[in-house]
This record gives sequence, C-alpha cells and structure tokens, in this order.
Amino acid sequence: MFAMMCLDFAFRTHVGHVRTSNQDAVGCHPDIGLFLIADGMGGHANGERAARMAAEEIPAIFRELAESSNTPLVPEQASLNDRGLRALNAAIVAANHSIFQAGALGGRHLSMGTTVVTLSIDVGSKQARWAHVGDSRLYRLRDGVLELLTADHTQFGRTYADSRQPPVDLPHTNQLQAAVGIGPQVMVSSGQDAAQSGDCFLLCSDGISGMLPAATLHELLCGGNDAAAKADALLVQALDRGGRDNASVIVVRVD
Repeated sequence: MFAMMCLDFAFRTHVGHVRTSNQDAVGCHPDIGLFLIADGMGGHANGERAARMAAEEIPAIFRELAESSNTPLVPEQASLNDRGLRALNAAIVAANHSIFQAGALGGRHLSMGTTVVTLSIDVGSKQARWAHVGDSRLYRLRDGVLELLTADHTQFGRTYADSRQPPVDLPHTNQLQAAVGIGPQVMVSSGQDAAQSGDCFLLCSDGISGMLPAATLHELLCGGNDAAAKADALLVQALDRGGRDNASVIVVRVD
C-alpha cells in the first residue's frame, strides 16, 4: 500500500521588542513544497523591500523552473546534477539580480540586501532540498537529534562550508560575507537528503537562532503536537529572552 507523504507547517513573524519595523519576510507555498525566510538588511525601507522581493520572486521563479522540462544550470552551480536543486539555486540567483538592479536604479547603488534560507520538499520523490545565502538557518530534528543543515556565510561559519554537518551550536557573529542583492553575483550554498516520516524542519531568522541556544531549540521542537504549537513556543521564548531583533520562524513536519 502506497503512503502519501504530507506536510504540517506553520509560520510566525514578529517585529521584536527593539526594532521599529519588521524587515523579515516569510513565504510558505505548500502547493510547490517551498518554504523560505528572508531577513532584510540595509536600512528600514531598503531591507524590507529586499526581503519582500526575495520572498515574492524566488517562489515564482522556482515554480516556473520546476515545471519546465529544461531547467538551466547556474554557472556557479554547474556541478549540481539534481534538477530540483538547480531550480532552487537558479531562483535565488535570479532574485539576486533583480534586487541588485533595483538598488542600482538612479545611478547610485542603495544599501539593499537580504539573507535567504529556503526549503523545498518534494512529496512525490520524498526529497528535501535546501539553499541559503547569509545567516538565516535551517535545522532538522530527526529521531530526537537536532542538526544544523546550513553553515552561516560568516568568517566563522565558512569553516564548515564543506562540512555535511556544521555544529548545532554554531555562534552568530553578525559579520556576513554574503547576502542576496549586495553584488551582481552571489554564491548559493545548498544541499539535499531524503525526507523521512517524522522529520521536523525549522527555518528561522537570527532573531530566533541568535536568541535561543541549541538546547532550547531542541526542547521546543520536541514539544508540542503540531507545527503551530512548536512555532508559537519558539517565538514566545525568543521574545521572552529579549526580542532584540525581528523574529521569524517556519516549522515543517513530515507525516
């Protein structure tokens, strides 16, 4: 008997207790199995605009490429042999071009960029694929073990760029070496693995992972009966611990 994989997901976003505007943008697109968080940078209006552009353009481009029979290779990712991963990377590269061009309008480049973390789950092939730029993160809880699937694009995080498993307690340094929209080219980091029943994925901005230690993330992801309860608990804890930044979280459970 064939068992169809299904997804239980929830998202929360909050301006926090210190910032005056929310520069995070969240996108959940279960129809194409795509989830993303973008954390804007470069001043209130510019950062918010960059994050919003990424959250709008990446799903649209990913949908178009995923449905195409000829997904183009991104030159920087020519070694990728998975069509879905190529589509995810190409969508981020295309969004980078749009945001960079928007910042360059008027002959003077605006300080405008955003981090991006994406997760694509194909329920048909039961594959999980992810790609990111910056220090927004993707974690996975599997069989009671919490893993960090993305290494921050910081000097410290780059130490683990080629590692299959960065340390789950990787510290935030807020010294980004890469972001979407700050230059004409961008290098995207990506990975993939089979999705298993019981997997629980956490996408978050640094308003969550920078406020909560790995042990707390683990505890909160293990608690609760559904994605909504987990997302609520994560946001409440981040705010209770100071809420010094915009805080955004997506929890995706595989059933």
